[in-house]
Amino acid sequence: MLKRIPKYYLLIYIFINCLFIINCEPDVVDSGARVETLNCSGVPIVNIPIVGFNYSQNFNIPYTGGNGKEYPNSSGINSTSVTGLTAVLQSGNLVNGNGTITVTISGIASKIGNALFSVSFGGKNCLFSLPVSGTGPGKSILTYPVNNTSCLTTDTGVGFTWNNAVNTSKYKLYVTNLIDTNLKYADTTIVNYKNLMLPINQPYQWRVVSYGPTNDSAVSDVQRFYLAGAASVNYAPFPAQAVLPIEYARLLSPVSLMWTGDDPDGLNDIDYYEVWLDDRIINSKSTITTQILNNISPGPHTWFINTIDKKENKTKSNTFHFTVL
Repeated sequence: MLKRIPKYYLLIYIFINCLFIINCEPDVVDSGARVETLNCSGVPIVNIPIVGFNYSQNFNIPYTGGNGKEYPNSSGINSTSVTGLTAVLQSGNLVNGNGTITVTISGIASKIGNALFSVSFGGKNCLFSLPVSGTGPGKSILTYPVNNTSCLTTDTGVGFTWNNAVNTSKYKLYVTNLIDTNLKYADTTIVNYKNLMLPINQPYQWRVVSYGPTNDSAVSDVQRFYLAGAASVNYAPFPAQAVLPIEYARLLSPVSLMWTGDDPDGLNDIDYYEVWLDDRIINSKSTITTQILNNISPGPHTWFINTIDKKENKTKSNTFHFTVL
């Protein structure tokens, strides 16, 4: 005669078996599909996510000893360490032997680091690590106004365009008047800005700063243009730009001054330069862009250049500084 087993004995027996023998927690996917090994470390990684940008990529995880069973999509596996990404197993059919299962990882990574996914499939587990990059935005290429040329204003202002920069979510346009150094700026999420109102018959320089989703930035090259009003036969030159010495340099005598000049009407329209040192003119008819200063006294000095074109239009540069030891 069989002896009746008390109910609480049966419950203890089931608990012990679940805890130490069977592992009663089911896999993410448990449809009878089984593998002998699952190798997350053997997954090739080509395209990695960038912080703050939408990402979606398939990864093939190798297995051995597949039993040929079919399996459905899994529910998502959320990343840890770096959050914001989710891995989803795509449905398929195991081969009898070795093969791969396909996992799609998508989302927006929260920070730089390694996004970790605990993958459970076919009775096996492995940890998949996906590196996340913080690659900053690219540098914009300025396209209009064209460098060192004149352009005409309209009643609606000046339009600016530049090429799209990689890994960029927004842009800031900076425009500086080269005569009074007045600065204007504007924000945009597209690669142009229209209708910026500026005073006419003035030279300007402009640049664009591109920003990534984590607010890191890249600065474009600087370009210059002359903003004309009504069509004119001749425009004033651009202010000369210092090349040597670098600003606030400390150096020994003799000192070499070097600068560059340009004109919206072309370099041939520049007639000569006036070289000023410490508020006195030291060369009133320079046709070259260099000046040697011999026996210059020790101490701080300032210098600037006036550029004069063939129509006697004159433009003064900024004032530059250096110190002789």
